[in-house]
Amino acid sequence: MKLICPNCEKMVLVEPYTYNTTIKVKNEPIEVELKLYRCLECGQLIQDPKNPQDELDIAYRIYRQKHGLLQPEEIIAIRKTYALSQQDLSNLTGIGIATINRYENGSLQNEAHDTILSLLKNPQAVKELLDKNKDKFSKEKIASITQKIYELYKKDNLKNIELIFERYNDKEFTGNRPFSLQKLINLISLIANKLKEKNIELTRTKLNKLLFYIDFLSFKQNNCSITGAVYAHLPYGPCLESFDTVISSLVEENILGVKEVTYQDKSYEVLEPLQKPKTDIFTKDELNLIETILEKLSFLSAKELSEISHKEKAYTATKNGELIEYSFAKYLQGVEDV
Repeated sequence: MKLICPNCEKMVLVEPYTYNTTIKVKNEPIEVELKLYRCLECGQLIQDPKNPQDELDIAYRIYRQKHGLLQPEEIIAIRKTYALSQQDLSNLTGIGIATINRYENGSLQNEAHDTILSLLKNPQAVKELLDKNKDKFSKEKIASITQKIYELYKKDNLKNIELIFERYNDKEFTGNRPFSLQKLINLISLIANKLKEKNIELTRTKLNKLLFYIDFLSFKQNNCSITGAVYAHLPYGPCLESFDTVISSLVEENILGVKEVTYQDKSYEVLEPLQKPKTDIFTKDELNLIETILEKLSFLSAKELSEISHKEKAYTATKNGELIEYSFAKYLQGVEDV
């Protein structure tokens, strides 16, 4: 094979040559391997003109991969997922447009910015940011982004649930364990099936309270929740984070059904199981705890459960919209004799 040698200034025969070097990225040594050619006349190392390599770019890519950071093309892909310009992305995240441009062209991002940009993989996070920054977008742009969010919701309902909870890494809010999509889905399915067997209606409020007490009692007894899910203070008591989105997704996936019931001229929704739960993903102790909670609380009305949960310190010591730390589990009253 022949290439132009910049040292010999002519076409010369070359041979493949692997060049290894070490580059420091944020004071961390990164080993880089370059596939080059070596001039057989003078020994000069020559880049492949069809596939030029940038050792700093390679080092940055290795560093990003090692530390779980987004690569430039991933940032671009996230932005294009929502049909955003770089200015739109800047308006949405608060990251300067010049900085976004640098990141997309290969500069190494800082971890704080990477965390923000990674959140945009989750349509729910984009929706929340859009709600906070609506004044920076035209009505047409808001409608366009909202449509993209809706399309992503429909595209993969279960993945969306996972992304909602994967945003939260603080163990105080997840109950000392990573979020388990399968455990949450099958816990909800198990509750729905158990209550159907007992001929007890399962409303959204009742399901919320049962999930809260199951996860928090598990933390109280074992220093670990069952699902790793996050709960928040809402007007009707402690509530699973993004509860409506979770239920809508399970309905879309035919895991749950929704039936409208009319009683004394009032209509309300009842959740019904459409699939059998996979109980083998729970430990024996977890199944016993779940059964204990259902035996104690499932016969109570949604109103009674709400009133009980409103007395919990997890609720009285937090404000509307705040996430609830699992440390409040030690003060549980609704299941104090369990």
